Amino acid sequence: MTILSNKFILKRVLIGIEAIKPECFNKLKVEFGSGDIDNLAKKIIEDKDNDKDKFKSIYKNLQRIEIDKIAKDYYEKKYDEKEIKPSSKNNKLPILFDSFDIEKLQTANYDLRLGKDYYVTTDKYPRDLEKSDDTVVIDPGEFGILTTYEYVYVPNDLFGLISLKYSYKKLGLINISGFHVDPGYCGIIIFSVYNSGPKSIVLRYKEPVFMIMYNTLDEPVIKGYPPEKGYKNIPVDIIQGLKGPSVNIISLNERLQKLETQIRIIELLIVGLLVAAISYFLQKGGLNK
Repeated sequence: MTILSNKFILKRVLIGIEAIKPECFNKLKVEFGSGDIDNLAKKIIEDKDNDKDKFKSIYKNLQRIEIDKIAKDYYEKKYDEKEIKPSSKNNKLPILFDSFDIEKLQTANYDLRLGKDYYVTTDKYPRDLEKSDDTVVIDPGEFGILTTYEYVYVPNDLFGLISLKYSYKKLGLINISGFHVDPGYCGIIIFSVYNSGPKSIVLRYKEPVFMIMYNTLDEPVIKGYPPEKGYKNIPVDIIQGLKGPSVNIISLNERLQKLETQIRIIELLIVGLLVAAISYFLQKGGLNK
């Protein structure tokens, strides 16, 4: 098993574009002067590395319904068996994104952006970033459910390895959900996260927060993940499992400090009362003499 490089990731993306939007694929071949898909992927990456945007000017986003159809066809094995070759680097199974951004393609992974649906444990219900502020704030000790902006399809001969980007990990944000995406999966990807850091973490809509790498299998799975089971939004059962008050070291420390302050006040009151009582009895004893 090996991790796909950017060239092979893009090659698989191009296979998907060719299948769903052949007119777009043909324009790319003409623009980059290459009919060979391997060479086309190489030229697009070189163009991107030279800060040019010829790919962006031609590429058109895929519709989720188009991705669903491809995923269903492969799940039901409605394809030519000749497309499935022993090596994952040579077959014609596509990697699909509804909104592929060439700038998010890194050397061996693709950066996934923050989607519109999210939930944090201080809220009663999930929120939509397109209908409110474009930021998510996760306070220390708080859990959150985040979604990807991209709607993805992972082919049957690959599985995805997912993670938060290091820039958020170093702030204390931890992924507490799964770390892989099954072969055949189709939908948005959901991340359950926890802020273990000392400060609130702010995330912005469509900001690259996550990443996915593609690991090859020796051969395609016999039956991939059922496409209809892929996430389209945040399920209620995940929200129910996270509801409740947040507990973290900082809040516990604040509560402990308040308790210590209250104990000190009580101690001072007790000492004051004892001193007053002793003084009273000494004065009373002196008067009786």
